[in-house]
Amino acid sequence: MFTTIWEFEVGADARDDFVRVYGPAGAWAQLFRTAAGFRETILLQDVARPERLVTVDRWESRAAWDAFREGQHDAYTELDLATSGLARTERHLGTLEG
Repeated sequence: MFTTIWEFEVGADARDDFVRVYGPAGAWAQLFRTAAGFRETILLQDVARPERLVTVDRWESRAAWDAFREGQHDAYTELDLATSGLARTERHLGTLEG
């Protein structure tokens, strides 16, 4: 299993839109579902800091993630640009295998 984790700071005014785009049924997960090896997207909200949200994207393997990024590079870049204004900050927390 390959997992990539991102942290976002999202203002209250953008939260609903952010959840629609980054949640398990959102545009990112829909794009990921076009690829073999995608397992799931999880969206978590920090209890102590509600403006902090974390996405967890799980893939069968690093190879599946890499193949997706290569095969869907243009669509990934387009969606990234289209959704970049929803969060105040965005930080990649890391990738995990196991």
